[in-house]
Amino acid sequence: MEQIFNIQTLLGSLRRLWWLPIVTLVASIGISWEITRKMPRFYQASTLVLVEPQKIPSNYVKPIVTTPIETRIRTVQQQIYSRSRIEAVINDYNLYPEVRDQVPMEVLVARVTRSIRLQVSGTNTFKIWYEDKDPKTAAIVANAIAELYIKENVDARRREARGTTGFLGVQLEQRRKDLEAKEAELAAFNRLHLEELPAQRDVNFRMLDGLRVRHQVVSDDISKEKDRKIVLEGELASLPESGGSAGPSGFTQLDTLRQELVELRGRFTESHPDVGALKRQIAQLEADLAARPALDPNAAARPVASLREQQLRQQIADSELKLKDLTRETERIQRDIVTYELRVSNAPRNEQLLLAMKRDYDILQGAYQDLLRNMQQAEMAETLEQELQGEQFIVLDRAVPPGAPFKPQPTQIIMIGSALGMALGVLLALLMDLLLPRFRTEDELAAAYAIPVLASIPRIATARAGRWGFLRRKAVVGTGVAGGLALLAALLVLWRR
Repeated sequence: MEQIFNIQTLLGSLRRLWWLPIVTLVASIGISWEITRKMPRFYQASTLVLVEPQKIPSNYVKPIVTTPIETRIRTVQQQIYSRSRIEAVINDYNLYPEVRDQVPMEVLVARVTRSIRLQVSGTNTFKIWYEDKDPKTAAIVANAIAELYIKENVDARRREARGTTGFLGVQLEQRRKDLEAKEAELAAFNRLHLEELPAQRDVNFRMLDGLRVRHQVVSDDISKEKDRKIVLEGELASLPESGGSAGPSGFTQLDTLRQELVELRGRFTESHPDVGALKRQIAQLEADLAARPALDPNAAARPVASLREQQLRQQIADSELKLKDLTRETERIQRDIVTYELRVSNAPRNEQLLLAMKRDYDILQGAYQDLLRNMQQAEMAETLEQELQGEQFIVLDRAVPPGAPFKPQPTQIIMIGSALGMALGVLLALLMDLLLPRFRTEDELAAAYAIPVLASIPRIATARAGRWGFLRRKAVVGTGVAGGLALLAALLVLWRR
């Protein structure tokens, strides 16, 4: 049985049933022609759009939109294919009036969307096609879709320009506030550490050196005054004792102390420690004098202290006052030295803090300047978009009503139908041979029943049968060639689609 279905058997089936592929081929051509005649005609109109570059050179005004043209066109396409836009086109141009009340709007929108085709050519042109049963409607809708592309591109660029300007404006305002805050921080730092800044370092060093020199001078003056006081006290101690020195000398000392109190009050307030100490000393001396016995008026007057003693005591008192003044000045100079030493020691730390603050300030200022330049560029770009001076879509060739339908294409339909008819005839011929088996050769009989063939009667051919066989072979070859060409043409059409 395996040998029944070899190539020779199949070719024999086609030779015997040669008329079947011819019948199916003719029938398929007739059916294809009838289908083509009854199919509705669709017309396709196209609009060519030019992408015109920005009119102002980009060296002067940088464009905001820098995405590739194909990407932007696809983005605009998604916006145009929205239901609201397509529904507006359907209503404005009265598309599909015969089925609008019967078919949902979503179906009509999808139908219009499928009828639109877009092709981008290079970087500066693209073409829009639209299909419809009416050639005028196809041209009108193609031009309308092109206008939608132009309008949506303008609106999108304006929105992007406004969005960019608004974003940069918000960022610029924020950077301005940060910059002002950093400026206020720098100013406050300078006010708080005005005398401890690096700029005052040399001044502080000079003042510190001067204070140290002054402190040394005052210290020397104190040493000299102490030596002078010791000399005066020694001279006072070497004077001969006077009998009346115990009486009037107490009152003389009291007068001296009171005179010192008057001088201190002229220089300090009552709360000053030196004033308080002197007041206590005067009070103690007054109490001592009051506790002494009263002098006898009839007694002989005691001799008063000598003039030299009084002078020495006065000089000693002046020396003590001067020592107090020099001591207070020494303390004041020492406090000033400590203050200036602290300023000098704090200068490096303040310098580091100031450098860090200035570095942050410079960064903020640089960012602010960059944002300001970008803001100015964005404002100019927005002005260009508002005045339609930026990149624009311009209709180069408007759509016109086509003279011939776009589909159906009779040649392609007939070719495809012929190929299918030819294939159907070959298949039917093979099926008939399989379903109605016959033994036509000794080999088929021997293969089917496994019996030897003893003799066979050859076919007796006449002249008429020979002519008929020749015509049949020609018909089979012609049908095969026609069917092969039809199949090849059909495959080529399908591949191009």
